[in-house]
Order: sequence, then C-alpha cells, then structure tokens
Amino acid sequence: MTKFIKNIVRQVVRHDDISILALPYNGVYDDTFEELTQTSYHCVKEGLQTLMGKIVNIEEPYPHLAWLTESHTLFKHDATFDFILCHNRIAQWTQAQNLAQQLHIPILIIDHLAPSRNAPIDKINQCRQATDSIISIATNQAAYEAWNSEEIIYDAIPIPDYEDERISEVMIIGNFLPQEFELVKSVVEPYDNSHIVGHNPGLSAPFTSFEELEERLLQTQIYIHMATEVTLPHHLLTAMACGCAIVATKNPATESIFDSTNAKLVDSVDDIHDAVKTVLRDQKMRDDLGNAAKEIIQQHFTQQQFVSNWKPVLNRMKEEVYS
Repeated sequence: MTKFIKNIVRQVVRHDDISILALPYNGVYDDTFEELTQTSYHCVKEGLQTLMGKIVNIEEPYPHLAWLTESHTLFKHDATFDFILCHNRIAQWTQAQNLAQQLHIPILIIDHLAPSRNAPIDKINQCRQATDSIISIATNQAAYEAWNSEEIIYDAIPIPDYEDERISEVMIIGNFLPQEFELVKSVVEPYDNSHIVGHNPGLSAPFTSFEELEERLLQTQIYIHMATEVTLPHHLLTAMACGCAIVATKNPATESIFDSTNAKLVDSVDDIHDAVKTVLRDQKMRDDLGNAAKEIIQQHFTQQQFVSNWKPVLNRMKEEVYS
C-alpha cells in the first residue's frame, strides 16, 4: 500500500453523529469545513494530481487529489462514514464512485467549478446524468446553474483584524502552464514591487502558509484575477477580504458577484494593463473598490453564515438518506 493511502484515518471519532470521507479540495477549505461544521472529516492528505494529461507532484498547501489504488484494502471493517465528499466532478468523479460503491454510501458533491471549455463533453454528460445517491451543493452561482445543484452555500472567508501598508502594486496567484508564463510575466512586469505567487517552477514559488498569503495581500494594492476557470477561488476571495482592489477578467462566476462598483472587470487579458493603470492612477477608486470587495465578503462569506447554512443541510441529508 502506498504511503499516501496510509494517511486515511480508519477509526472515526464522531462529532454530531456525521462522518465524512473527503477527496481533498485545498487545505484551507478542508480545515474550515471540519472546524466550522464540527463533522468528523477525513481525507487523503498527500497524493498526485493529473494536469493536462501528465502526472505532477503537488506541494502543500495547494489543491491536490489522491488517486486511490487498491481501494479494496483501504478500510478496516470498523471504519464508518456517512458520505463521500467530492469537490470536483470531472477530476474526482471516478474515485468518488469507487469509494461510494465500496462503502455503500452516497456522494455529496460540492461544486466549486462550472465545466471549463477544455473539459471532455462525454465526462460532463456522464456526471450530469448520474444523480442516484448524489447530493449537490454549489459554492457560487455559475456552478449552481451549470450543474443544477440543490442550493448555493458560499465559502467561509476570514477577514483580517488588522491593516498593513500597501507597498506592493499588484499580485497574481495561480499555477500556470508553461505557455502561460510569458503572458503572466508581461502583465506584472510594468509595475513596481509586483508579485506572482504559485507553484510555477522558474517563475514563482507557492506561499508557505495561509498567514503568509494574508500578510502579502494586506500589503497589495491591486489583485489581478486572470480567470481561466469558472470559479471563485479562495485566493480571490481572500484578496477581497484583505481589501485589495480587484481587476478581473469576466466570466459567469466573477460577474455573479462583481459589478462596476466593486471591481474593475475586463473582457479579456489584453485589457488588464489599461485597467490596472486606471486603478493605480486613482487612489479614491482603488480605496473604494477595495472597501466594496471586502463588503461582499462581510455580507455573503462569513463563518457564521457558513455554519448556519451547512448545519441543516448535513442533518437533512443524513435524515433523508438513512431514515
């Protein structure tokens, strides 16, 4: 048995009589879900991810998927779970189905993503048609509409209780493909003390902790979101909570929470330069956009809302499935 499989917790200690076995999304979300919902939440903490048809190593704290092999040997008979939690229909679907069939329990899907333009159509259709023993919750409007989810529960994003001097002009976060490197570099190079953060060998390094990310965002004036997937990633939401002015490319996810009063939305990456220049020249606009972005988090993404929304869903799911 490979070493990352050994990290699965076999004996479950229950909280509120709900126990979840999860395929990981990212460390921040996994920890938040377990802590705030007070469920017994266990997942594989190391593994591999398929990226553009290749197998690559993923370093913490970035999202990673554990490709479970020898699944029939994973669990002792005393391991008890109520749900399989799957975060990504396209990438995690096969693993979630295998575990659900092995353990005879339903799948809970948290949809963070709408299907990308590069996603295989046959896999998308397969995921949409498979509705038996599946409960679907979306974390944003775009995913909700794409997958016909039962409801939306926004992520919980902590808001820093302090401010810092904004010494950096711009920041971009992401794990980019090699052919995207030059484009990303061209976006940030014109600006003083700009930063690219992510697992991009030869270009940038990932942040080492959430606290480090938060600190750097509090020192950043403008956060650039070059949306390649229809989602609201944690680093974008964290930038909003830190009061960064947001410059983002348009897609259904960004347009579901942003308008001209709380972000600078552009039609394509080609328009980012002009948008950043406009915001940098106008401090009042920069402050207004940053404050408005933080207000979105305060209104829709608080930890209290996360708990109050998830608790009844988890209890209802268990009652409906096991009654």
